[in-house]
Amino acid sequence: GLVYDSRNGKLLAWLCDCVDVNIENGATNVAEFAMQDCQSVQKIVFAESVETIGMLACSGCANLETITIRNGVTSIGASAFANCPKLGRVIVDEGDVERVKEMLGGNVAARCAFVEIPRVKCPAIEPQTVQFDGVSQKVTISCATEGATVYYTIDGSEPSAANGRVYKGPFNIYDSVTVKAIAVKDDWKNSAVASAAFTKNNGLSAAINMYDYLPDNDANAPWT
Repeated sequence: GLVYDSRNGKLLAWLCDCVDVNIENGATNVAEFAMQDCQSVQKIVFAESVETIGMLACSGCANLETITIRNGVTSIGASAFANCPKLGRVIVDEGDVERVKEMLGGNVAARCAFVEIPRVKCPAIEPQTVQFDGVSQKVTISCATEGATVYYTIDGSEPSAANGRVYKGPFNIYDSVTVKAIAVKDDWKNSAVASAAFTKNNGLSAAINMYDYLPDNDANAPWT
C-alpha cells in the first residue's frame, strides 16, 4: 500500500500493484522516487491536500495514462513524470491548466490533453442577511448546477457532506442564526460556501439545539 510519514503527511513509497492510486486527503507531500518504476499503475489522483510532488516521484511508470493534479499543488519536482510513455491525460481544476502545464514542464505538457474539473456553482440563500420580527423566518436555498446536492448548517459551522443536513426544501428558523451552505456533485469541485445571517428582533431566544427538534423523516420540517 501507500507508506506515509504521519508526522508531516509525506507519501514515502508505493508498495503494491494496484492499477488506480488515490493519494489520501491529508497527505501534503509526495517524496522523491515515491512511486518510481511502478509498472502496474495506470491512474494517479493527487488529493486536494497535496502541495508538492518530488523529483522523479512517478518516473518510469510505463503504463501510467492519467493523473489528476488539484490546485493545492504548488511544486512539481524535476522529471516527476519522466519516462511515462503512455501518459496522455491530465485532469486539473477549472482555470488551472496553464499553471499546471508550467509546473509539469514542456515535454510532458506538450503531449498531454488537459481536462478541467468544473466547479459547482455557489448556492444562493434567500433572503440574505435579514432581521425578522415574527415567530419565524422562511429560508430557501438554491443551486444553479443541475444535479448538485446542497448541505447546510444553522450553527455557523462549515457545511460539508460530513457536516450538516441535506437541503430538501424551504425551512423556517425561529431564532438568530447563521445559515451556511455548500453544493457538491460527483467528479466536480465543491462550490464555495454561501453564508447568510438572520437576526430575530424581539429579544426572545429559543436557546435550543434546533437540529434536535427536526423529525427524522423530514430534515427540513419546522422546529417545534
